[in-house]
Amino acid sequence: EAIIEQKSCEIIREPKSILFKHGYQYITKIDNTLQGELFKAKMNKKLSISHNKPKKSYVIIKKTSKQLHSRHISIDHSMNVTYCVCEDALKEAKILQYLTAPKYVEHIVYIPKFIEIFESKRDYYLVMEHIEDE
Repeated sequence: EAIIEQKSCEIIREPKSILFKHGYQYITKIDNTLQGELFKAKMNKKLSISHNKPKKSYVIIKKTSKQLHSRHISIDHSMNVTYCVCEDALKEAKILQYLTAPKYVEHIVYIPKFIEIFESKRDYYLVMEHIEDE
């Protein structure tokens, strides 16, 4: 039981420490995704590229498992089922970066701005602007 508890604590701490290392403070988990999780975080760093700077200090971070991404699968642990998926976090990041580039950004209101993408040994992290509910 102690080993299971320790591993679950490491899993929870790992994203928080990775986020902190890259200048973000973990706020809360929003939901699970097909290949990972969605977090709300606070930006604690200044960006060198001004057009990527979000209007507010909060961001959304999509964490994607490299293992699931490379195998194009999603696992539903509650039903013990593995699904094939067409999810591609790296393509999503490129598309978001393109659509929110300075030449388009003034025309886009409802798409969150691409901020950056980074990775750890196990996961990709796509950072996007947090858009508040109105």
